Amino acid sequence: MSDPPSGIGILRIGLRHVGLLEFVQQDDLLWRAPLLACLDEATRTELVGRAKARSVESGKEILAEDAQPAALHFLIEGSVVLSTGGGSIDLATLSKGDFFGLGAVFPEALQAAATAAAGIARMALLPPDPIVRLARAVPSFGRLLARAAKERRDRSKECSDFLDRW
Repeated sequence: MSDPPSGIGILRIGLRHVGLLEFVQQDDLLWRAPLLACLDEATRTELVGRAKARSVESGKEILAEDAQPAALHFLIEGSVVLSTGGGSIDLATLSKGDFFGLGAVFPEALQAAATAAAGIARMALLPPDPIVRLARAVPSFGRLLARAAKERRDRSKECSDFLDRW
């Protein structure tokens, strides 16, 4: 899937339209989600301020399996299913505050398919260059990303091994 047109950064809250940064800052769960919590407030503000918003309808593909994502996806609303094996192996169901598309940061990361689950999935697309710099500069941030990549790769291997034995 291609990236959304540049300039998309407005979300609707009820009847009011707000910028993506304001939306995330006003939601304590998002602002303190593990991905952002290990960063200081100024760095969080800069990172989310550079993000683009994207919405995908239920059942629609967000990322194709084995496709190199252009951004790290930070889920701000809805849920997303990660799968491999052409959709036959569900690795995880992600919800608000989770992230995916680690291949944008770690090219060797498992490139799972991502599909919007129930309802509309809304994401903040975080550009990879600042993420890579932060992963090097903030050890806890780098460990969080590396751990998520390892857990998803291990989960995929476990499921594959199980299916092979079955």
